[in-house]
Formats: sequence, C-alpha cells, structure tokens
Amino acid sequence: MTSSLTETTEHWGVALEGRETLMLTIDNRVTLHLHGVETYEGSIILETPFTVRAANTDPVIVEPEDKSSLLPVLACFGKAVEAISVSRLDGALRVTFGDGTVLDARADPNYEAWEVNAPGVKIVSSPGGGEPTLFEQ
Repeated sequence: MTSSLTETTEHWGVALEGRETLMLTIDNRVTLHLHGVETYEGSIILETPFTVRAANTDPVIVEPEDKSSLLPVLACFGKAVEAISVSRLDGALRVTFGDGTVLDARADPNYEAWEVNAPGVKIVSSPGGGEPTLFEQ
C-alpha cells in the first residue's frame, strides 16, 4: 500500500493534509487542484451534485453544471486540506478543510460522481455506490 493511503475496513484516508486549493477548474465538473509547499500534489474532481458546509452553517448543494450554484465551492480557494476520507461501504467522499469547511460527495446511481488523485493513488467512485475503484501506481 502506498504512503498516500491509509486503510481500514470501512474507509480509505488520502494523505493530502496541508495541501492548499490553489486552483479551481470549472467545466461540466469542478476540479480542486491541491498544491504542497513546492509542487502540485493532487486533485479532487466532482462531476455530480455535492454539498459544501462552511463552519457553523447549513450545507449548500453545488451542482457542477449549474454555474449559479458554484459560489460555495469557490470559497474553498486557498483553503488547506485537513483530511480526505473515502467510504469503502457506500462510496461517499468527505474533504475537511482546516477552517472547518466540509465538502461531501455521494456516489451517483448512474455516473462516476467524483475522483481523488494523490501521489501514487487514484480513487474513483463507482456508479451505484459501494466500494470505489482504487488504482495504485
């Protein structure tokens, strides 16, 4: 198992702590590009609706194809990742930022809803849920 991944029977943890969201790409999906001290180190790609909850607020639904709903995810620019957790049971992704902001993405019944890339690791949600697909390099 690569050092970018920790594993339990229920979750994978992706070791991108401290990486900052220093670029966002928006097309029919939202991509958060994560950078370390010296280089680009990973990304989170969101292709179906997900929620963003700033500290002490209610979650807001973001739909990547509805540009009017993107404001909450734009607020993630410049934030540092505290933790990334992937459920091996239902395919849910949780990204927690250092300021308490939480991004949650669920599996989609028909599509690959999200993808996480880190050094040596790629995890892709499986349509319909269940354990996501893990690629290790």
